[in-house]
Amino acid sequence: MVSSPGGPVSRGYEQVRSRFADRPRDYDVTARRHLTTNIALHCDITGLRAHSRSYFVVVQKLAGFETLQPVTAGTYRDEFYKGPDGWAFTAREIEVGLMSDLGARLY
Repeated sequence: MVSSPGGPVSRGYEQVRSRFADRPRDYDVTARRHLTTNIALHCDITGLRAHSRSYFVVVQKLAGFETLQPVTAGTYRDEFYKGPDGWAFTAREIEVGLMSDLGARLY
């Protein structure tokens, strides 16, 4: 699930993919970094399920600009399950809290 202030909520693979795939790409990004911080991980008593909360920020450098530019920031809420092959994601909620003009910058 992806949500943003005043924007639509996208649920499921197709809606989330479409939300980001439809963005224009007519810009010259020379560098981009996706930073994840303040990760809080909690396991249940069985040791088979866990959930976490973390913050993210995406910064990038466009050709012609000297500084990095923040593009978007928000919160991840993830759920995990430990199966026979190890840990795997079972859900991810992305809450976008801050964003720049995404029409010309993100993805």
